[in-house]
Amino acid sequence: MTPLTLALLGLGTQTGCVFGTSPLEGVWIFFVSADYTVNSDSDCSENYNDASCPGGSSGGESPWTYTYETEQDTDTFVAQIVGLGGGQAAMFVNDLILTGEKGDGGNWVFTYENFVNSDSTEQHEDGYSLTETADETETLRFRLDRAGGTFTGTMEVISSAERTWTETDVWSADDVGIYDTQVPASTYLVHDDNGFVDNDYEEADCANGECELSISGTTQVIVDVTAERTDINQEGDLDALEDDGDYDWDLGGGLVSGS
Repeated sequence: MTPLTLALLGLGTQTGCVFGTSPLEGVWIFFVSADYTVNSDSDCSENYNDASCPGGSSGGESPWTYTYETEQDTDTFVAQIVGLGGGQAAMFVNDLILTGEKGDGGNWVFTYENFVNSDSTEQHEDGYSLTETADETETLRFRLDRAGGTFTGTMEVISSAERTWTETDVWSADDVGIYDTQVPASTYLVHDDNGFVDNDYEEADCANGECELSISGTTQVIVDVTAERTDINQEGDLDALEDDGDYDWDLGGGLVSGS
């Protein structure tokens, strides 16, 4: 347990009692359903003259049939919840701190969000520039209804990312020292004539004097969860349980089923 966790718990130095009398506070065992829903979408934009973002194919019926079935047990993990007063709380799970807001009745929403935004530019005095921006966000959210010592609700994992490249269309390769495009257009775009998508330094390959490519996508995974409040209220007991459970976490890549 981290010092921050201990401080927020307000441990009693004499009794060793971890939690107060609130039915919200305590160590909870969460049960994760084996069934979950995945929603995803992506977007692509570009200004290349002879290439485009991939669309749907229009071929005949495929001769292949694919079948996939899986069965697994209910996974578990341990979380601790601490009331902060004023209709707020904190949940500690998977080395993360989620902030909680109380709604109507016994409804609570706990949220963790992390984002990274970056912007890099390289520019040559002889007429070449490349700009790359990347925005990534990951969110873990629990929507829980409490009835006494029981929670029912959902766990939601959202991962989103957007990357944009802007590169000079025509430049003097001998002066700049760059002979190949640094935009990964061939990875994402489809050439109109089934050729290789490129930004040749000698030719105008894009509109408006610069080649631009933007790729974005979002994945949302929603899974049902239930939780039971335990009777654990001693610091030593909590230390022994905080890493228990068989649920496998992977925030950056969405939800991964437990082992």
